[in-house]
Amino acid sequence: MNQQDAEEYTQSLGQIVAGSWRQIALAHRLGVPSALGYKKADGLRRWVEDRLGGYIKMSITERKEVVAELAVEGHSNREIAAVIGTDETTVRRDRDAANAARQDEKFNEIEDVGINTAANAATIDAIPAAQKTRAENEQKRKASLELVVESRLEPGLYHGDFRELSKQIADESVQLVFTDPPYDADSVGLYADAARVAARILRPGGSFIAYSGQRHLPGVLSACSTYLDYWWTIAGVHAGGNQVLNKLGVRCGWKPLVWFVKGTRGDVQNILHDTVSGGREKDAHEWQQSEEEARYYIEKLTTSDGTVADFFVGGGTTAAAAAALKRHFIGFEIDAATAERAAKRLEVAA
Repeated sequence: MNQQDAEEYTQSLGQIVAGSWRQIALAHRLGVPSALGYKKADGLRRWVEDRLGGYIKMSITERKEVVAELAVEGHSNREIAAVIGTDETTVRRDRDAANAARQDEKFNEIEDVGINTAANAATIDAIPAAQKTRAENEQKRKASLELVVESRLEPGLYHGDFRELSKQIADESVQLVFTDPPYDADSVGLYADAARVAARILRPGGSFIAYSGQRHLPGVLSACSTYLDYWWTIAGVHAGGNQVLNKLGVRCGWKPLVWFVKGTRGDVQNILHDTVSGGREKDAHEWQQSEEEARYYIEKLTTSDGTVADFFVGGGTTAAAAAALKRHFIGFEIDAATAERAAKRLEVAA
């Protein structure tokens, strides 16, 4: 072992508990798993599982930072996946997203450069090439998002827990998850479960939009950020007057819709409003949202043959909006009576 390796190993010792990926990367470079008999292609991964007790879970932000650092060091996608305990597809997506972001930053820097001096001429000459590259990357992401994949689970409304039934949906087969979970503190975990499932079934560049109350919004954002990338918060403006929250001393005139994406948006040239307001509809369920709101985002974020999923069907608003737009719809409702009412509404909408 040379001095550089010894120094790196010493520095990484203090990070064993906080984050073991540096230890794992170094062990791979030094050939530790191979020396212990783990010589197959998955030797590093099996060494971590057998001898270290498994991988320490990372947030999406942490994972992306690690992927970027290991990529700079020259590790392949397969090696990076083994070091952090994920799959090559995720690593490839993280690296592609990082490259796209860097390209956009470079383009924005060029846009901000003035054209009044001769010194800027060389930079200005680069604008057409940067524009072309940016447009090509955008087109690739858009085409990937629009690629139709069989969802495996037949479109329709299903009675049961989405966490179990959604296992039948094929990976990366849904363009949009549009849903409305309960807003109480005990339900924050449901947002995490919904985001986790969405991260698997969404197409790269697909969107996850969920209604949320303001009171527990920080917890909702944190829960979803574990599995997806935060994009924006949409304001759903209340129709028919504001709601007075006496216990909080607030007159509330809007509700948040948290918007997350898988990797990055695949169609950023498709401009959306971040405020929306529909009619006051409560005929199918006491917590029913406006069909107009759902229809706007379904139309904007899916193609004509795309699939929309809803994990908390409730009164069937998302289902009805999807049906009106002729989109494929897969929905889950855990309450039998509510599911039956939503099914009847869907029959009428179809």
